[in-house]
Parts: sequence; structure tokens; C-alpha cells
Amino acid sequence: MKKILGALIFLMLFCVNVFAEVKTYDGRSEIPEEAKPNDDTLRFFLNRYLTRNWNSHRKYSNIEASDNPYQFQFDLREDKYIKKQMQETALLSYLLFEDGKIVIDEITPKNRFGDLFTDKTKYHSQSVGKSIASYILGHAICKGYVESIDAKINDWPVLKNTLYHDQKIIDLINMSAGDQKYLNSNRFFDSNRAVTNPTIKSAMENELKNIRSNVIAPFAWTRMIATIPIKDEASKQRVERMKNAMRPDQVAQTAVALAAPECKLSGQILSVRGNEVSLFSQPRPIKSIADLDGWTPEKLLNSAFPAFDSIAPDLGATVSVFPYEPF
Repeated sequence: MKKILGALIFLMLFCVNVFAEVKTYDGRSEIPEEAKPNDDTLRFFLNRYLTRNWNSHRKYSNIEASDNPYQFQFDLREDKYIKKQMQETALLSYLLFEDGKIVIDEITPKNRFGDLFTDKTKYHSQSVGKSIASYILGHAICKGYVESIDAKINDWPVLKNTLYHDQKIIDLINMSAGDQKYLNSNRFFDSNRAVTNPTIKSAMENELKNIRSNVIAPFAWTRMIATIPIKDEASKQRVERMKNAMRPDQVAQTAVALAAPECKLSGQILSVRGNEVSLFSQPRPIKSIADLDGWTPEKLLNSAFPAFDSIAPDLGATVSVFPYEPF
């Protein structure tokens, strides 16, 4: 009996560990600042971040290490507050350089993320790059490569016709170039974070380059639709109405309008059904399941897909979405 009970307890613990309660925060790429995620959620986001294919949309250059690297001096001290933050928050590492020496050098405890994050893990510097860029800029000004912090960067062809054209370097360094009204707007922000549709994603990445992207879901009579068998008189009449009411040229009108310079619409999904144009809602995740050991086809078929099946939206027929004749 004890062996059976022990096996059941082990199985329960295993299931809790494998199928952890992970919060996805409506599909965001980052955990909201005000959130209080559990360790399983932190591991999920960290693993997704570390395994992300960064090179798919960014360009990086490899810098060879110096043959004579600078040797940092250490005078380490223990900071109880930092240690507590490492144990209770999402903080992964903390380095304090003071008076020419490294005085605090902490990394997240192994009991939290295991081998997922160690002192050998390569992690993107993110906003640390701003400090490095400012430091290099100061040297460039001192050596005469850059006129001053008030100089403009209009001689960079890549910036032509973008928000950054005619901007001062000091405004870029201080993050006050005026692009925040675009980066923080709900339309730009939400679409980029919650949708993985390539067309919408491309719209988010190219908005600052004056490039827009939309999707049209067309309803029109085509040769393919003409192959649908006509079973009865009612079907025959419906087909005739479709021929006359939903034509390809009606879809073309919307395509031309979206391509016009005056159009400001971007990152949206539209449908054209006869003389009716509809704006579709954006896809959003409704359920998420994580397997910390990684998914296999068998696991997905036995666990994830059955869990999704009970809440998967019914596709239905067109008449269930548009229960009326086209205009």
C-alpha cells in the first residue's frame, strides 16, 4: 500500500511539474511589470526568450575577442537585498561596478532555473547597449568623427523618409526622437505582441518606414466555386445570386484603396463580400499549455490537442457568420 501511495504522489508531482500552470498574459512577448508570475511562468518566458530566433529579424555582427583583454578588479561584498531579489523576482543577474572594481556579482540561484540560466548563458544586452553607444559617441565627438551631440544624421540613406530623418543625435540618445507616440499606441503595441500572423508582424516592423500591410479575405465567384455540385433548385438560385452579387472586381476596389498613399490603415484584416466591406477582429490566444520538457508529436496528440478540442471555435459555414444575402 505504501508503495502504491508513493507512486501516486510521485505521479501527481510529475504531472504538476510537466503540465505547469503557465500564464501567457494574452500572448505578450514580455511579462507585465505589475504581474507576479510563478516560477513556472518565469521559466516558460525565459526559455522562449533564450531559444528565440533573433537572427530572423535582426542583424548582428560578431566581434572577435581581444588578445589582451582588460582585467577587472574585484572587491566583492554580499548584499542581502540583491540576494532576496534574485530569489523572489525575475531578476537574473546583477553586476555593480564601483570605484574601478566589481563589488557585486550575483546570478539567479540554481534552484530556480537550473541549467536554463548560468554564468555561461548568452543573453542579449537590450538597453545596456544605450550606455555603450553613448560612451562610444563621447569618444567619437572628442576625436572629431562627430561634430557634436546636436548634429543630425541625415547623411545615413537608411533613415531617409523615416521618423528618424532630421533628428539630432542627442534626441536619439535620450530616447526623445518623437517615435514613442507610434511605439506606444495601442494599435501598434497590441498587434505586435499578441499576433504572430506574418503580415501583421511585418506591418509592425515596417510602420516606421512608411510601409503598411493589410489582409483581404475575399468573397467572390471563381472557377473553383463553380465546381461546387448543385443539389437542388434552392442551391441553383443561391449560386446565381453569388455570380451576380460577389464579383472579383469588387474585391479589387478595396485592394486599390488600401494601396493608395492617402490610406492610413495598417495591420488589419478586411473582408469584401459583394458591396460590403468588413473589419475582422485580431486573433488572440484563448488557452495555453506548456510542457517544460518540450513537446513531441505524441504528447501533443495525447494531451495538448484534446485540451484544445473542447474549447476550439467552431468554424461553421459562411451562413453562420453572414446570415444574410450579400448586398
